[in-house]
Amino acid sequence: MRIGVRTLEELLKRPGDAREIFWDDKTPGFGVRLGRGISYIVKFRVRGEGKQRFQTLGSYPELHPELAREQAEDIRRAAAKGRDLGEEEKYELAAEKKRRQDEADAEAKRLAAAIPISTLLDSWRSRTEQERDTKIAGGELARHEKEMLLIEARLLRPTFGALAISEYDAGSELQALLDRQGSWSAANNIRAAIVRIAKHINLETRAWASPARWPTKFELPGKPTKRWQHWSVEEVASLWVACGAFGRPGALARLMIITGCRENEAARVLWEHLRLTSSTLGPHWAQPPTSTKARREHLVPLSSPAVALIATISPRLAGPSKRPDEQEVSPLVFAGRSGKPFTGWPALKAALVATGKVKEGHLHDLRRSVATAMADAGIEVVVADKILNHASSATLPGVVGIYQRSELWDRRVAAMEKWAEVLGEAVARQTKLPLPEAWGLNEPLKDVPLARRATWAAKPPGPAS
Repeated sequence: MRIGVRTLEELLKRPGDAREIFWDDKTPGFGVRLGRGISYIVKFRVRGEGKQRFQTLGSYPELHPELAREQAEDIRRAAAKGRDLGEEEKYELAAEKKRRQDEADAEAKRLAAAIPISTLLDSWRSRTEQERDTKIAGGELARHEKEMLLIEARLLRPTFGALAISEYDAGSELQALLDRQGSWSAANNIRAAIVRIAKHINLETRAWASPARWPTKFELPGKPTKRWQHWSVEEVASLWVACGAFGRPGALARLMIITGCRENEAARVLWEHLRLTSSTLGPHWAQPPTSTKARREHLVPLSSPAVALIATISPRLAGPSKRPDEQEVSPLVFAGRSGKPFTGWPALKAALVATGKVKEGHLHDLRRSVATAMADAGIEVVVADKILNHASSATLPGVVGIYQRSELWDRRVAAMEKWAEVLGEAVARQTKLPLPEAWGLNEPLKDVPLARRATWAAKPPGPAS
């Protein structure tokens, strides 16, 4: 059978399930395979090899039989010389594919290296803002997300946001940035933001075949502040007296001193949370679950000085307004100038430390100081921990901590009055004034702005002049 157009047309008329091979009489090793269609095949044996090979050349009618015949003859002539044209073609195609892929990868790396870091920061910020908004919608405070967004905007973006990925040596520059921080806690907060951003950048640039990989492990300068640090009653009394010069922020610190509450709890207390005329429980502060670390409602007894302190604070406007009749009062007791929660903790801490009344520390040390002073005054640890809103299981061992659910309200009220008595005596000794005059709560509170200070060090100090 000579394979030609007429022959192939006749073969196409055969039943569709027929599966046969027909060889050409003119060209040895050239044939067609009949199945669902017609495919050209060639069989050959490469010189020096004993194995017979088959190769498909194409299908009819896409490929003319005479062209298929020429290809078969070329393959057999090359095989007689020890070459396999089919394998050579595969190698050439693979090499061409690799060359194109290498060119594409090189171009992708070139483009990725030119990507501005600000573009990556924008995508990270968008994702983090979504996480923040989701937490806030669920009743959480999202303090971690807010802190990272603040660090990114005020420190990291100005430092390297205008550079391209290839222009910034993240490995050494980020570590140097942390080393320039003045305290371990500031460096630790910045490191948390850097690690989150670095992981995001590595994930984004991996998709662009970028060689840039930002480190995610860093050393922190200095040592963390010991968690057992606390101030004596005399030092706390000195802080109380010093707070009188700092207006509303000073009153905020005084509330932390007299109640032992956390910074965030004090900054977010609302007027509606203060139950100063309760006939059943007496004056107290009802903290909602969204304001407490334990995520449960907590009632804080308010001693006489605490009630007097709140009486000195006047409501603040929620923000500027063009029309006086449209101005609203902020629901926050310690609202900032814009009516939003107080955020000037670094400035407040710096102002208190600058008075020289206490050694270096954190405002959170006030809670340890209050708890220690209560214990020294004979107040039971379980009562003090109830006041501080610690979990029962963290104080009481074993099953007692699980089953003990009494609020110990009367004992907490008495403990708060006892703490006020101990603190008041120390304040009176320092001011040399009798109580209640020594508390310094006789006049309405005045707004005193605190001097802002830089929290983070962005650039290395310049040469001395």
